[in-house]
Amino acid sequence: MRILAVAGASGGHIFPATAFLDDFKHAYPDARTLLVLPAKSIQNKIPATGHQLRFIGVSALSLQLSWRNIVALLRFLKSLYECVVIMAQFRPDIVTGFGSIASIPLVLCAWLFRTTVIIHEQNVIPGRANRFLAYLSDGIAVSFKESPGFFAGNGKKAFWTGNIVRRSLVRIDKREALCHFGLEPDKTTILVMGGSQASRRINFGFAKAFKEMSWQRKCQVIHLCGEADKDGLAREYAACEKSVRLLPFLSQMQYAYSCADLVVSRAGATTIAELIAYRIPAVLVPYPYAYNHQDANARILSDAGCAALVPDSGVDTGELLQALESVGRNGAELEAMSGSYARLTSEKPASLVEQAIRIHGNGQ
Repeated sequence: MRILAVAGASGGHIFPATAFLDDFKHAYPDARTLLVLPAKSIQNKIPATGHQLRFIGVSALSLQLSWRNIVALLRFLKSLYECVVIMAQFRPDIVTGFGSIASIPLVLCAWLFRTTVIIHEQNVIPGRANRFLAYLSDGIAVSFKESPGFFAGNGKKAFWTGNIVRRSLVRIDKREALCHFGLEPDKTTILVMGGSQASRRINFGFAKAFKEMSWQRKCQVIHLCGEADKDGLAREYAACEKSVRLLPFLSQMQYAYSCADLVVSRAGATTIAELIAYRIPAVLVPYPYAYNHQDANARILSDAGCAALVPDSGVDTGELLQALESVGRNGAELEAMSGSYARLTSEKPASLVEQAIRIHGNGQ
């Protein structure tokens, strides 16, 4: 079989897409797989995929009349031609779209070619691209059980698969993971993440809060900060640098997750899925824009008792410090939050690979 996945440029789209193709190859070693990404993904660090890789030149569109949008429209039309070429050359049996505008031209071509089309939505609230593509799809895979209702009349096509976690994210012995970072086994380990593009607000907001925490001496920090903020944060942490591992980027996230007792992060869909997989208590600061997608994601964990929520504006007003004091000062609180993940993992979601095969078979 030939399986094609198309995704946007961010890690939140690319990681689930590559994880799906990895799972497909694991189940069907003879399958041919292709990952299609926007050309601008070349500027980012694309994970080693082990799959064929193609790029299309597509840009975000808006309804505004401007030269920039006219150029984006021309690129979109060009990408339609590129997608026709990809479809003709690769001849996929199944096309799976993982959101963003990059999925639109390829899913549209797949629909015209009468190829089986499945879309995957990572967030609780679907993005505009997937809401449109739902009309062209044969199936809609959702990460959260709350999502089908957002697809209006297409909700009946939806099935729950969860968000797909990378196969490399396995649990490692905690002592081994701590040794990887040179950290101590008897301290509480906080993992700070700003997302695929580190959040300056979280970076410096946490550094400030950490210096004021009443239980600072009992904890240690792995801070994934991005390249731009590294030097500034090094100065912020100067007085407590022995307790902090400041890293601009980490490819082996399984080590960080395996030793973390608490995570401070945005609430992207991939992050939420990985927190659920590792059952790590969290303080989440949802990104306040993009239709409040992250707030809805974060509330899945907070409603289950697994996370505390801090609004983006609260980082600078002391709410982040209050949340850290509340959840971290008492080890029993962290243990209770970790145990609350049982509410979210009591049911096993469907396999996207198996569902894709089923839907394809029904269409033959």
